[in-house]
Amino acid sequence: MRARLANRLWLWQCAGEHARFLRACRRPSIAQQTLLNDYIKRNAATRFGREHDFHKIKNTIDFIRRVPIADWSRIEPYVRSIANDGEHQALTAERVLFFEETSGSTARSKWVPYTTTLRSEFQRGVCAWLHHLHRERPRALHGPSYWSLSPALRAPARTPAGYSLGLPGDDAEYFGALTRWLLSAIFAVPGGIKRIRNPDEFYFQTLRALLHRTDLSFISIWSPLFLIQLHERLIALAPRLLASEHAYAPATQSLLRTLIQNPTAVTWQQLWPALDTVSVWQHAAAALQSERLRAIVGPEVFIQPKGLLATEGITSIPVRPDLDPALSLRSHFYELRNIETNQLWN
Repeated sequence: MRARLANRLWLWQCAGEHARFLRACRRPSIAQQTLLNDYIKRNAATRFGREHDFHKIKNTIDFIRRVPIADWSRIEPYVRSIANDGEHQALTAERVLFFEETSGSTARSKWVPYTTTLRSEFQRGVCAWLHHLHRERPRALHGPSYWSLSPALRAPARTPAGYSLGLPGDDAEYFGALTRWLLSAIFAVPGGIKRIRNPDEFYFQTLRALLHRTDLSFISIWSPLFLIQLHERLIALAPRLLASEHAYAPATQSLLRTLIQNPTAVTWQQLWPALDTVSVWQHAAAALQSERLRAIVGPEVFIQPKGLLATEGITSIPVRPDLDPALSLRSHFYELRNIETNQLWN
């Protein structure tokens, strides 16, 4: 009941942003130009802004001409001057809250400076997504949720200038203060578990917390591989989980015994009867794990393709099961490249 009420309050809080997203979809060019104008105005005095003549930029064409597409090697010096030397207004006029490290799957890892604005842009996309999810799958937000957004099992670290490298707390830090308060009633796994560095203990404590929440209704993760690994740990740790705690529901205890005897006989749908939706990457390489993922969660659980949500930001969000994810128009300013002409446009 507590999680259901918190979910309702979160949806109510997100209602205004969802309406603004729908308006932006009707006039996408205006929505994007408004975002760009705001970026240029607020960051014109930064070192990056001065070096790229932000004060001369009046429209998208000006921006494309004066600010060329850059890879990490061209952005890194600005980021390092903040992280290592504490230089203010090198890349952004805002105070940097912390740095998040990318996974480095296609290149070496990068440090993404998180600001209050970036956090609010992230939340804009999440709000629009959750409203669409609630419309399509209302039961997904009836109970507690399990979210895994930032990398687990990472030792805490700080940059030379004293900034936290990685979220200073749990995954709720991606959101604003009011949302963080609501998420404390929604998240099925306590935030402190994220700080456990021993892999076996991390998975054990995560699974123990989840097994106590038989009303779990929604899971939001990035890669299906993480859920597959979590299931493999569930199988391996089932004897310890069963032996260490006798407060599980009788049905959960029975299913754990079955899992020990036959690892393929129990799905997550059986362990968590209220589980309605798993939101996870399902495009590109992640699609290769779809069959395995379906076998783990069960036939009745809806697997929602997440769209492109990454450490750097939120690019697209799912809106309807029969449509590809939509551009998160109010989250960031996007430049697109025509693959035939190589021309940039927005």
